[in-house]
Amino acid sequence: MAEHVLQLNPFRDFTRKDALLTLACMLALGLILLVSSLTTSVSFAAYRTYGLSRNLRAVFSAFWYIIFAIISYYRLKQLSGKRIVIIVTAATLLWITIFVLTVTSGTFEFKSPVLCGIGLFLFAFVYSWMNYLFACSLLRLVSLKAAAICVTGGVILRQLASPLYTGLSQSIAILAAGIISIILIAALAYLSIPIFESISSGETLSDLELTNPLSSLRPPLKLFICTFIISFTYNFSNNLGVPQPSLRRFLVVFILLFLLYYLLIQKDEQEDRLFSLVVLFIMAGLLTAPLLLTQDTFLAHTFFFLGSSCFTILIWLLLYGLGTRSFVSMAPVTGLLLGLDSLGQFFGGTFGGMVIPNASQDLLGAQAAILSLALAFFLFIWLGFKSFSFTAAIRGIETVHEVKSPLFLGVSSQLDISDDAEKTSHSDTASEDAGGNSDETSADLNSRELWLNNRCKELAENAALTPREFEILSLLAHGRNAAYIMDALTISRNTAKAHIKHIYTKLDVHSHQELLSLVESEL
Repeated sequence: MAEHVLQLNPFRDFTRKDALLTLACMLALGLILLVSSLTTSVSFAAYRTYGLSRNLRAVFSAFWYIIFAIISYYRLKQLSGKRIVIIVTAATLLWITIFVLTVTSGTFEFKSPVLCGIGLFLFAFVYSWMNYLFACSLLRLVSLKAAAICVTGGVILRQLASPLYTGLSQSIAILAAGIISIILIAALAYLSIPIFESISSGETLSDLELTNPLSSLRPPLKLFICTFIISFTYNFSNNLGVPQPSLRRFLVVFILLFLLYYLLIQKDEQEDRLFSLVVLFIMAGLLTAPLLLTQDTFLAHTFFFLGSSCFTILIWLLLYGLGTRSFVSMAPVTGLLLGLDSLGQFFGGTFGGMVIPNASQDLLGAQAAILSLALAFFLFIWLGFKSFSFTAAIRGIETVHEVKSPLFLGVSSQLDISDDAEKTSHSDTASEDAGGNSDETSADLNSRELWLNNRCKELAENAALTPREFEILSLLAHGRNAAYIMDALTISRNTAKAHIKHIYTKLDVHSHQELLSLVESEL
């Protein structure tokens, strides 16, 4: 079975190329966030005009993230290549056209809510794809510290760029967002090419899980729920009023920069401490917000902002840690996590829009709602994250190793078991080059082949396998993957899955590697 691990050494020194890649990814993230800010600031006018939820784009983004997750689970390579780049570029040009043509007399007015929805739907597609591909491009970096520098720097760049677009007209802002998007489409596609090329066999997670159920490396469900809740609370807080770029805003940026430098760059294995700060910041925001509802809410929103930013960086690092061990596992998880983050934006923003604006009329009700949210958040973290470690999740996930058949243990590593034709061709070539060595290798292979068949028969008899299960066991013992088994026996995926599950249960193994270890136990 093909290797699905991106071989990265987390301890080697930076080269100039490594530094340039880190800066490129940092700039890409900063520009992605900038595109979001530019488009959102312009789109708010359309929301007000037609009474649409200003969080409608979050729903569209969640939709696309889930679509990407499904595609990457079954057809991962469909998200790379020229076709998807052309589609995303066309979608970008279309939403730019829709947005620009509906600007009249310097006032941003959509001609219809339908047109507004189409434009936002297309933008959500482009924005979601750029974030998704950024996660893939992040795997080009050489170490976890490089990834920490990249994502921290991207968040900082977005904040520092805030004053640059505040005074732009709506049409100029959209044009700028469109131009940046087109540049990012090309850059991210280029950066992610080596990542997708690492999937040499074209297997997806759905194929890999048939023979290696433990290799999916899924984060626990509580992490997905936590992503939704933190996104919910932060976007709830946005209804308190987002502070405009100012000296205080820059102070927040430098505090964030110092914290992340100290915890993630200067020291190792500090991710759990950073998560503790996330919880502290979010709780501080939830507890101070009820006291400041009728006053300046900058302090409360700052706490929410710091907590959300730190957690976002943790999520990117988690995806990096997962992706360097199994890219096919990381791809669908990325879609699910970002999709839940978008859903948190929608529900948090909508709930905050119902509670916060009414604070002047029903202060006690608004305070009670915020404190209830604080209690729910505290209980979830206290009960759900006692035994969870971000450090272990990011750094301690087991690698998905290449599976090798015992048939070829001790034989030339140049032999390829991907198909019979290639094996025969290689054997012929070896015969021409090595003469007598070819006969020795052939005899060794025949001996091992006979032993392997007898060993499989022995296991099948002891475990009471059916004839079909014995056939599949033999193929698995030869190192064949699920795709090969389905083609060779002309059976469906569900049938192969059922047979493999029965074999594993009867033999009391949990993965392809464990099965091969069982076969080798009598070697």
